[in-house]
Amino acid sequence: NAITDGIAEAATSRAFNIIVTGYTEATGGDTINTNDWVSGYRIHLFTSTGNSTFTTNGTISCDILIVGGGGGGGYNNNPGNGGPGGVVTTGSQSFGAATYTITVGQGGAGRLASQHYGSGGDGGNSSIVGGAVDLSSSGGDYTSTFATRTGTYTGPNGGGGSGAGGNGGSWNANGAAGGIGVASSITGTSTYYGGGGGCGQGGLGGDGGGGNGQNSGTGVQAGTSNRGGGGGGGAHQGGLDAAAGGSGIVIIRYAV
Repeated sequence: NAITDGIAEAATSRAFNIIVTGYTEATGGDTINTNDWVSGYRIHLFTSTGNSTFTTNGTISCDILIVGGGGGGGYNNNPGNGGPGGVVTTGSQSFGAATYTITVGQGGAGRLASQHYGSGGDGGNSSIVGGAVDLSSSGGDYTSTFATRTGTYTGPNGGGGSGAGGNGGSWNANGAAGGIGVASSITGTSTYYGGGGGCGQGGLGGDGGGGNGQNSGTGVQAGTSNRGGGGGGGAHQGGLDAAAGGSGIVIIRYAV
């Protein structure tokens, strides 16, 4: 009959049109390709500092990771303090059909030896904003008390930078390590973010991208980019500038 004849003709000419409705997807991020499919998830990575967009054509339940930029290391007569790591926010969030603004915070500048003694620059905030969504993680900063943000100070000596998951160490003759960050497996691999920088007396950076301080055997190290690590501290004895903090990151994934 006409119906079956039409189907046979379409099959012969390969003229079928397959229309799928109701599929929800999202766009945005620095690396959206087939390599971003991990264990049944699609992952959107936002790594460039500044603003970009994330757009969905329907409602999606997502896992998120938002990391603020790490603070820059300080410089002091004795060892400068390590920079504080960026704050880490994790959780789940429902995104309705809309375009969202993604902001990735930059790392704070390290204190220069020519600027003499003081703290480094604060890290920038990272965020997801749009519709009913308003989520953010602040950058590593020095506005809170040293006891909670950058370890305990002894006289003029700098402590290790606080991490997103713990305080930095108190200064001692062997230096002070940066505080530990927070682990996340959102990309399929457990990774620490927001580690504090080590102080200038040889302090090691904390897990989470914190940079090592002066006299650590590696020189002053910057916080790791896209991990929100604090920068390593400088010290007058070596005359080296403190290091910058690492930039933050925003990661969004959803099941497919």
